[in-house]
Amino acid sequence: MPRRQWLALASVGLILALAFVASFLALVRYPTYQGRPLSFWLKGFDSNASAERQEEASRALRSMGPAVYPVLAGMLDARDSRFREALTAVAGIVPGLRSKVSGAQDYRNRARRALMALGEESVPAITALLTDPKSELRPQAILMLGELGVKSAGAVPALVSVMRDPDLGDGAVRALGNIGAPAAGEAPRIVDWLRAVEPARASAAFFALRAMKPHSRSVVPALVAVANDESVSSVARAVAVASARELASGEPDLENLSAEALMLYQSMDWQRRGGRQRRRAGP
Repeated sequence: MPRRQWLALASVGLILALAFVASFLALVRYPTYQGRPLSFWLKGFDSNASAERQEEASRALRSMGPAVYPVLAGMLDARDSRFREALTAVAGIVPGLRSKVSGAQDYRNRARRALMALGEESVPAITALLTDPKSELRPQAILMLGELGVKSAGAVPALVSVMRDPDLGDGAVRALGNIGAPAAGEAPRIVDWLRAVEPARASAAFFALRAMKPHSRSVVPALVAVANDESVSSVARAVAVASARELASGEPDLENLSAEALMLYQSMDWQRRGGRQRRRAGP
């Protein structure tokens, strides 16, 4: 046998042996179901897996018990070792072997899809990522909680706790909006957040309040106060006016109040623009 072919066969044999060892270690390290490791069931969440395969995988993960959720959350930060990178690279050029070797990106994608498919049961594990100040996955945790919508009701306090974070605040506000009615009690906090937020992020408050549909009488007056406050950015005041008008619908006295706020805002805006034009025109 030519030396090149022998080396190629030896390389494939080594890769297969290492893949077997990696699978064995996964079997020991992670929960199992019906004698199969977590890694086997996670393949049911590949993008090309059938709905039946995903449902079977979901049942398997639920059967593994509560311990599986933190494991899945940890996989969202999976990273390849240099050895795994090399193994994946070699497997990519060997016909039929790529599907048998999973890299970190595969595990991250599968873990995310699995957590989303498991729904409300996965919320505590995702919330734990958000409340860990050292976690680099906090923005992703917020996105996932928002995508889960009302199922993330249990995460409302954690989302509120990061609203003042300049990097996480608008995402948290949008997630609260996606949760909807269960988060409506936090509407006054969102109005307070609107007062101080950067103009580029202010629109999150409008979408959140519109989705929550909080009790209008507890929110509209506060929004009008923001709209009438000249110390607040013009963008935030515009958002406050739009939100007040949205929530006041059907309440004549509140509609009048929000209409007055709109007229005052327009008057202030007109005066501000007139001042800028006069400054440009010069003496």
